[in-house]
Amino acid sequence: MSARPEPSAPTIALEHLEELSRSAGEGKSLLAMRRQAREALSPLELPDRAQHLWRYTAPTRFVPAVDPTAIAPAAVAPAWRLDEQLAAAALVAGGALRLVQVEDAARRAGVVVEDLHRADAGGRLGALVPAGHGFAEAINAAAWRGGVLIRVPAGVTLEHPIRIRIVAGAASLPRIVVIAGEGSSFEVVEGHVGGETDPALTLGVSEIFVGAGADVRSGLVQRWDPGVTVQLPTRAVVGAGARFQMSLASFGGAVFKADVGA
Repeated sequence: MSARPEPSAPTIALEHLEELSRSAGEGKSLLAMRRQAREALSPLELPDRAQHLWRYTAPTRFVPAVDPTAIAPAAVAPAWRLDEQLAAAALVAGGALRLVQVEDAARRAGVVVEDLHRADAGGRLGALVPAGHGFAEAINAAAWRGGVLIRVPAGVTLEHPIRIRIVAGAASLPRIVVIAGEGSSFEVVEGHVGGETDPALTLGVSEIFVGAGADVRSGLVQRWDPGVTVQLPTRAVVGAGARFQMSLASFGGAVFKADVGA
């Protein structure tokens, strides 16, 4: 009787990393970050299922079936009906930032919402969730596409919330950075929808920097279609005397792993 062959180890292709970075208009530091993450994934080592975070979920479900760096931004109409008054709004769909809206009062106060690929995040990108955080985070660090930087200056209080909407696709790797200046006060809601393709995979990362004395209320709400598999780590660093509150509401998807910490 012949022995049963050993299952082949999973691999991930990241062959178009430089092209992705160049087409997104990134600088040298982001390209270096991507290359470092790619090195961390060679070879791809998946976590032991004995670890608490993966005890009930197969890590192989979170490995993209195709090279995520080869997926060009899709032609997606930036349709989003804004029915409420917002300080700012951003829509990420088809692997790109499609819509940015900042109300006049927030703009005059210095609130900034911009494309993370081209923005100056002041060294904060990857500071809280680096490639070494885990294999899914390393995949995002190497191949993320479609990112938002939100910056609220010191002392600014926003009466209305900031909303981010992220539409899932076949392979979505969004990245969010929120910077709250000292003494600022506002609410930011990260909403996830979509995933009509089956299967669909989302590997996102959100990093939130709360300055001293600030008050930030952060919400994560997902309403994915049934076939979506997702991992969304969120990390926050909270300055002296600041307050950070996070809430999560989950209504859809096939598998959703939230990894939240501050």
